[in-house]
Amino acid sequence: MTSLDAYAAEVRTRAAKVRMPSFTTILITLISLVPFLLGWTINAVWQFLTLLRAGFQQGWAKAEAQMGAPAKPGGS
Repeated sequence: MTSLDAYAAEVRTRAAKVRMPSFTTILITLISLVPFLLGWTINAVWQFLTLLRAGFQQGWAKAEAQMGAPAKPGGS
């Protein structure tokens, strides 16, 4: 028996002792992820809307310039 076989047998023995976490532990873990996922989702939507708005404003300004519309006072 090689040292690799001995190590594999040790790993199998340890793996056989591993137990599934309780339902309560799984439930608490999933519930604790909700605020993180909610915050991440809200932030992603906010970033998307901000980029969409900036793109719209930039496109609108470029279209006005190409059409020869007079520039708005205040640089907007």
